[in-house]
Amino acid sequence: MMIPLTLCPPRIFCMDDETADIFLKRARRHIVRTGIPFFDDFNAISNGNIVDIFGHSGCGKSEVALNCVARFIAQQGVVSSQDYNEPMEVYIIDIDQRLDIVRLHTLLAAYCQWESLSDVTGLENVHIIRCPEVVHLAIVLNSLHQKLESRGIPALLLLEGLQSAFLQGSFNATLRQALNHSLLSLRRLAHSKLIFCLTTRTLKSRKQTNGTVSNPNEFPRHIHQPTAWASMVTVGFCLESQESIGYNYASDSVLPSMHGNSHHSRFLCRQIYQRSPSTGLLQGKVKKYEFFITDKGIESQ
Repeated sequence: MMIPLTLCPPRIFCMDDETADIFLKRARRHIVRTGIPFFDDFNAISNGNIVDIFGHSGCGKSEVALNCVARFIAQQGVVSSQDYNEPMEVYIIDIDQRLDIVRLHTLLAAYCQWESLSDVTGLENVHIIRCPEVVHLAIVLNSLHQKLESRGIPALLLLEGLQSAFLQGSFNATLRQALNHSLLSLRRLAHSKLIFCLTTRTLKSRKQTNGTVSNPNEFPRHIHQPTAWASMVTVGFCLESQESIGYNYASDSVLPSMHGNSHHSRFLCRQIYQRSPSTGLLQGKVKKYEFFITDKGIESQ
């Protein structure tokens, strides 16, 4: 019996054939060790996870994200050789136009040396995409979903400066609709186990990170954050700065130490949110991790 084409979702006829072996390889949980204690303790960098790194400006969000990206690239031989003949790719979507690619190269050089690699490798698999408009973000994420689905190999996705998209989406209905399309594409990528997803966003008020939170289990919101975002995040990390010496809050980047000390700044991850498998809700945990940002990456006590 033939099924009329009109009764079937068009998407079925656009998908490539996939064997059970390919599906199981993609669905298998891959965990990437970053060397950052609060990430590794909660197995944050895992395919299917959407990790939200947030806090006020200058709390080390971008630095933590770039360290994770550098470690992911340096460990390509360990991660991808288990199931795939091709390396996993990295897609960095720069939304707020503040990505420091030189810093990424510096971190990658340090980690490649630590992994006993003779030269900096893996940059050929890194794609940097500038999305100053939320409409561009919706198009890019939709195209990325189609590409990764046809390739069948998970990729690391970093959305840098997500609060810029939230802000644009609050202006009018058209931009809000484009933002919703972006979040839907991101959700599909995560559910398909096609991405290791990292996002960074700046909270509007310092009170949301430095002040006393009335309900520590409540997931902090950006003033323009869409309601769907809290239902998508699987792991969240709230960061704050402990020292400002040697740190440039304007550019959110590390500066050379003025006192010859390799420890430029001290930071704190003071709140961790993880989705409960039983209730499906994000639950907050007050567990403090102190870390330092140095020339060669992140160090912890």
